[in-house]
Amino acid sequence: MCQAFGLMSSVSQLEPVATTPENTCLHLILRSSGDVMDECLACIGKGDCIVLMDAAVSALARPGVNRWLSAGVRVYCLEADLLAHGLGKSPGVQGVERVDDLGLVELVCRHGHCLSWK
Repeated sequence: MCQAFGLMSSVSQLEPVATTPENTCLHLILRSSGDVMDECLACIGKGDCIVLMDAAVSALARPGVNRWLSAGVRVYCLEADLLAHGLGKSPGVQGVERVDDLGLVELVCRHGHCLSWK
């Protein structure tokens, strides 16, 4: 489906996912609210991934980010939103991977489902 747009070959730095895409979900977190993050974590399944977007990237500047990583889920953050919130030059958090817009498209294509958390 994404090959029709020519994006699969242009973004390939993400490592393969071990589970089948039909059974996985990409969770897009848009706010840094603790409630939203807790609700998302309660729904995480094997092979799911989290992308921090919009205001949710500000959570990387606060303590408690490790709760995602300890849940055994891959966590990404959108590079453009880091820049927009003044966090683009920060060293980042170990275990949280930065992804650009094309990488986000690839992540959406890798998962059978996508949920937005606001």
